[in-house]
Amino acid sequence: MRTLRWMCLFLMACSYGLAQNNDQAERLLENAVTFLNAGKYKEALADLETIINSYADTPTAPRALLQMGTYHLEVEQDHDKALSYFSQIQSRYASSEEAPAAFFYKAQIVEDRGQTRAQLEEAVADLIRMSNLYPDNAWQREANFLFGKLNLRLNDYDMALSYFQRLEFFFSGSKRVPAALLLSAEAAFKRGNPDQAQLILARLQRSFPNSEQAEKAGRLLRCLSRFTSSAYPALQLDTSFFGATPKQFAGPVAVLVDDTNLVGVVDNKGGRFGSLEPGAQVPNGTNSRDLRGFTRDRNGRMVLVYKDRIDPRDEKLSFGTLNNNGDTLKDIRAAGIDTFGRLFVVDDDVRDLWAFSREGQHLKSFGLNRPKLVRCYQNEIWVLNNDGDSFTAFNADMARMPLRGFSNLSDIKDFDFDSFGHLYVLSSRGAVLSIWRRDGTALYSVNLKDGTFPLKQAESVSVDLSGAVYLADRRGGAVYRFQ
Repeated sequence: MRTLRWMCLFLMACSYGLAQNNDQAERLLENAVTFLNAGKYKEALADLETIINSYADTPTAPRALLQMGTYHLEVEQDHDKALSYFSQIQSRYASSEEAPAAFFYKAQIVEDRGQTRAQLEEAVADLIRMSNLYPDNAWQREANFLFGKLNLRLNDYDMALSYFQRLEFFFSGSKRVPAALLLSAEAAFKRGNPDQAQLILARLQRSFPNSEQAEKAGRLLRCLSRFTSSAYPALQLDTSFFGATPKQFAGPVAVLVDDTNLVGVVDNKGGRFGSLEPGAQVPNGTNSRDLRGFTRDRNGRMVLVYKDRIDPRDEKLSFGTLNNNGDTLKDIRAAGIDTFGRLFVVDDDVRDLWAFSREGQHLKSFGLNRPKLVRCYQNEIWVLNNDGDSFTAFNADMARMPLRGFSNLSDIKDFDFDSFGHLYVLSSRGAVLSIWRRDGTALYSVNLKDGTFPLKQAESVSVDLSGAVYLADRRGGAVYRFQ
């Protein structure tokens, strides 16, 4: 009897101790959240670490781990540290309410940082595990968007549309719906239904007129409308474009317009920048003669390509020193970046195409013979061969893709892709602009020297989100915009 009484007292004491511990952990968590909201990160992190280390047996501990993970993900943007905290939730607190969130955030990080299709497939598998282990969890709404995005990148367009539509119709209040509609239009186009893509973009504009995505949808609609009519409309010169004044540039050799409407031009004096948005801030020009041209990063923003380095204009993204076993790139001709964030560089010194991770680690030498240019459309890598008349293309696994068509091309100066993957080729030494599907089907061709246009020698081509075409006229000293 005495033993039973002592046991009861012991259990009561343990319960009281656990309750006290949890109360203390809860107070620390409240303090941490208050500090986080006030931007006092040092104090917040100290309280969270105390919970994790000293109150690991309380229900508050997985909540503290989740706070730490999201802090490193959203504030520090340290994905490795964030992953470590989410992994602790999965392994130590699998039955907690925070476990589904850990699965979701891990999949989100892999979608953002992964550099192979296999990693994307693993992220999909993690979301499936989350859905099976925790049915009807609070993160299912967010998971629909991430499922759709991952399947779109893995080229399963039907599955992507299914998840985006589920989000739109069953979770219409989600802040992700405008972005889901934008991606739905892409999926619809890629599955061969441009009319459906147009309807989705129009619905986005109508339902979310003040969203960032609605403005982008308007530009994409202008581009798409050119390919849904019976024939591609004739190019119309935009005389109001600021680059159209002859002799404004000293022999411009490269032009690029990025998705933020920033315009970059390289001429004999260096780099010059402008914007299609009135009053927008633009970078200062550079007098460096080593600036060779531009490319776009995985988010469509301008990246500067110098003779010996790549400048993403983003302090949080750097490719470092580009080398392979001690051989450093020092005569870069062109570069491209795919949606994995991988960098592809054509260098005249190594006479090949090299691939690098976003951290600057050498991934592959392609063994091409003196390629001239490289451009990326999403996860496809397109290379202009040394003959100047043909292309070689590689898929997301960096394996060669079969190409057909693209006949009657010679002396190619430059090429670019629009948002829907149409290929714009400047050939015949800058005399002809042609537009192609990536399957080699010719859609449009125009002779730029038939007297209709003011160009003297087109050297570079760029296409913006709305489908407007920009041509750098080297001899004329101008950059022309065509609608």
